[in-house]
Amino acid sequence: MESLYYALGGETGLDSLVEAMYRRVLADPELRPFFDGLDMAQQHNKFRAFLQTISGGPVRRSGIELRAAHSASVESGLSERHFDAFVSHLGAALAEAGHGDDIIRTTTGRLNETKADVLGL
Repeated sequence: MESLYYALGGETGLDSLVEAMYRRVLADPELRPFFDGLDMAQQHNKFRAFLQTISGGPVRRSGIELRAAHSASVESGLSERHFDAFVSHLGAALAEAGHGDDIIRTTTGRLNETKADVLGL
């Protein structure tokens, strides 16, 4: 069975997916403030590496735990509503890339599994 990583198009597919997703995220007035002042090229690389990990691709972990990586955003008000909006933008980017419902559900489901860690719940 093909791994989710390859179903998403491997490295090239993830690059395109992350680019499309962040276009949506940065256009969202509820999410944009959490990314103000960040190096977005670095942010793209981090999220692409994260997607590699959760999709079964080559693992390039940064060693930073999700909770620690998002603690400042949580202190600034990052909530479940924001997390859900982020996941929704990922789903929309997957649909835009032509992925079917199974791939969208699986990918967003794996991201949803990290909610407690990201938000420190």
